[in-house]
Amino acid sequence: MNFLEVVALALAPVLAAAALIYWRDKWEKEPVRRLVFCFLGGMLSCIPIVIMELTADLIFNKPREAGIGGILVSAFIFVGLIEEFWKWVVVILLAYRSKDFNEPYDGITYAVMVSLGFAFVENVLYINAGGVPIAVLRMFTAIPAHTVFGIIMGFYLGQAKHRDHKRSLQFGLSLLIPVLMHGAYDFTLFVTNSAYAWIGAAVSLVLGIWFSVRAIRIHNQNSPFNREDV
Repeated sequence: MNFLEVVALALAPVLAAAALIYWRDKWEKEPVRRLVFCFLGGMLSCIPIVIMELTADLIFNKPREAGIGGILVSAFIFVGLIEEFWKWVVVILLAYRSKDFNEPYDGITYAVMVSLGFAFVENVLYINAGGVPIAVLRMFTAIPAHTVFGIIMGFYLGQAKHRDHKRSLQFGLSLLIPVLMHGAYDFTLFVTNSAYAWIGAAVSLVLGIWFSVRAIRIHNQNSPFNREDV
């Protein structure tokens, strides 16, 4: 498989997820230029993420192999926290203070674009190593998961920017909840290679999708551009 085939397989589900989130923005679409910047920012977030994850793995000598405690630390801190923190930083830097972020749903759009930028690079690496079977597997697991984490992050960022109260709480939750969701998802996969691991991951992903559907509906309803009677 040549590099262009790998890129195409990696990009197809990412673009599908991005198109879905863009389409669900009912009232005021975001400028494509800023969406591209957020996607590229998500790709660049891989640099500090990889450096920190590799460093943690070396310092703590492969914690996933150190029992349940090591797996918990690896899933929630060395993967969940590091990855979601840097994606969160990119959203804050590239979108949160922008004049284009003028309705709650915009948080979802921008956070998902950043998350999918990261997911694209991760997808290229995994597909290059594992081929078409890995591409198909990640199409139905990792890509939806990263989309869900972005939706949850963006939901709370939208709340933080456009609510009149509890803004600090919502801002904190925009990082905390995706970290917990990401950590729980990875923990079920790290703890065992049996079918139970996939069941656990599937349950956490379904719950995340359920939350995401509600989040999208809530922010569309609460948009200041909403032209429907709610």
